[in-house]
Amino acid sequence: MSVEQTTKSYLPLVEKYVVDSFSKDGKLSTRGKHLLKTKDWLLKLYPEADEAMQIAAVAHDIDSAFVEYTGDSGFNDPDYLRDHQIGAAAVLGNFLDENGVDVEIIEKVKHLVEKHEVGGDDGQNMVKDADSLGFFDRDLHDFINRHLAKGSDKDKIREKFDWMYDRITSSHAKAFAKPMYDEAIRLLGELDK
Repeated sequence: MSVEQTTKSYLPLVEKYVVDSFSKDGKLSTRGKHLLKTKDWLLKLYPEADEAMQIAAVAHDIDSAFVEYTGDSGFNDPDYLRDHQIGAAAVLGNFLDENGVDVEIIEKVKHLVEKHEVGGDDGQNMVKDADSLGFFDRDLHDFINRHLAKGSDKDKIREKFDWMYDRITSSHAKAFAKPMYDEAIRLLGELDK
């Protein structure tokens, strides 16, 4: 039996886990919505993505439902990225294991999540690209408002936009991202007016 055949029933379970983990008082958080949007972008970019890849996309940030990373070294700090990627892979791997998912599937999902911020092989890059598109498509306004409220300056916000766009590997994904990136920069410029 192939990985695809054995995992058909796990995606709804993981999606429910994500929704439950990121909901408060019956309302799904921005992060939860981002995760669902990332899976949508993965399928738009790569309709052939198998279920393990879809699970990785929909739960790549699951650790942030349970762990608050401290420090102010920035979103692209190598230590933060490493801890976040490994933490998310561990949380997701434990959940899958507790729910009787085959070890082969768990290992594939963990492998994809362990590099979803920085990329690596083709599968990890696909999840990373979908993550960036999910950010631009779903999180833009919330990100600006949240970081302005925290006192971040526009240069720091712009740095995040540039990083999320520049890390996209595939030219196909970059074509989708370019108008959204341009809109992000336009919105940031509007703040000066």
